[in-house]
Amino acid sequence: MSSPNRNKPKKLTPKNTNTSTKSKDSGFIEFAKKPWVVISTIVIALFGGIPGIITTVSVLNQKPDIKFSIGHINSGYFHNKHGDWIGYFLFYATIYNAGNKSLVPKEFEAYIKYDGRVTKLYPNKMADNINATSLDKTQVVRIRNAANKDLQYLKKLSPDEQYGGYLSFVTTTEIRRDFFRAVKKEYQVVCTDYFGKEYNSGWKVMVDDNSGQLPIGDSVIFPKEDMTIQNK
Repeated sequence: MSSPNRNKPKKLTPKNTNTSTKSKDSGFIEFAKKPWVVISTIVIALFGGIPGIITTVSVLNQKPDIKFSIGHINSGYFHNKHGDWIGYFLFYATIYNAGNKSLVPKEFEAYIKYDGRVTKLYPNKMADNINATSLDKTQVVRIRNAANKDLQYLKKLSPDEQYGGYLSFVTTTEIRRDFFRAVKKEYQVVCTDYFGKEYNSGWKVMVDDNSGQLPIGDSVIFPKEDMTIQNK
């Protein structure tokens, strides 16, 4: 005869279902262990909280803002050290930094556009004194202390600072000749800084101006640029 308690169901003890507080605590701990949370906390602490973050963003937004003003352009031919004729373009330019960070130029380049094509001009650092003669030997261009005014030697341009000087570029005599024969002639000056950022003048139209033709023996002097142009 079986015992009366053999098939008696066991009394179930209800489990503790009040785990909300524990789950929240453990969830916060797991969240805080995330690597990016730890890094963010350290960064915020190092930079002084929200003001530090704002300052960092402001620094990252600082950049130069370069404005170009091309005063005049002289172009002709001169002999290189090998005795060959070379076409040259001489820009007198003023650059102004309207940004909030200094510009550290690496190089200046120039391009000309005519007859549907774009051609690069090659930078030519200037000597102390320049004496260039036209191909037909009727005109001479002289510049004193040219190297001191060469923008290719510019090391830094601070915010709200401007600097005026020369930019000399060379090309073949054929390209120079074809450019000035074209109906529409355009040019552009480009400055590249040491971070690879480019700043350009935009394409500008070169207007033919024959008012500068001089009678034989006369000369015109540009005191600010130490330039003299004389017809023989």
